[in-house]
Amino acid sequence: MTKKYELTDNVITLNNGTVVKQIKALINIGDDVEAGDLGGYVESEDNLSHEGLAWVYDAAVVFDNAKVSGDARIYDNAQVFDDVCIFDEAWVSGNACVYNSAEVFGDAHVYNEAQVCGRAKVCGKAHIYGKAKVFDDARVYDDAKVFGDAEVNDYTVVKNSESICGKLVDTDDSIDTDSTVLETFIAGASDMLSAHARLMLIRQQCCETVGLTSTAEVVARFAADEAELLKTLKAVEESAQRLMEVVVK
Repeated sequence: MTKKYELTDNVITLNNGTVVKQIKALINIGDDVEAGDLGGYVESEDNLSHEGLAWVYDAAVVFDNAKVSGDARIYDNAQVFDDVCIFDEAWVSGNACVYNSAEVFGDAHVYNEAQVCGRAKVCGKAHIYGKAKVFDDARVYDDAKVFGDAEVNDYTVVKNSESICGKLVDTDDSIDTDSTVLETFIAGASDMLSAHARLMLIRQQCCETVGLTSTAEVVARFAADEAELLKTLKAVEESAQRLMEVVVK
């Protein structure tokens, strides 16, 4: 196996006393790393595979038994440690931290000040960012996004195109596009959605509530009595609020 980098004499000592060494490319790696370029820091060559395009950039640090392989990239001031595995084409950047026995893979991105830890797995095209935290045995995948101050833990599964922002999710249940009550409340709470999007989600909940099969039917059903529609919408929102309070507890 041809080595793609070497450890230099440039070292830093982390707060926990671990000494890490800066890496230096011995060959061109992908389109943005040329032979002779300095990279980030690792504790040993066990932390960064010599195969694939995997690389540690900038002031990023990988140490303990953590492993970066495949075409994965660690950027900026990110820290990856403990028994973590980052592989495939996953990225960890910003001031993000991945630790314990977590795994980030596929085309997943973890950035800003996000944390992924415990035995959590983030994969697919999932994005974890802001100050979000995914931990315990949580799973986030597909095109899901967890951001803001959100915390996703326990055995929660966030998938499909679900977005979680600013709410603690602690449940054994999966969150997906079929969970209409929970989806309505979470989406409605997110300031990333427009009022129109919120209304459409609430109307979809009405479909389930009154047994109708389409948004068009909901509109037709309540068009003659706007007050009744608003009353129904309010009841749905209150129901979703109660459900979320139970989930948080």
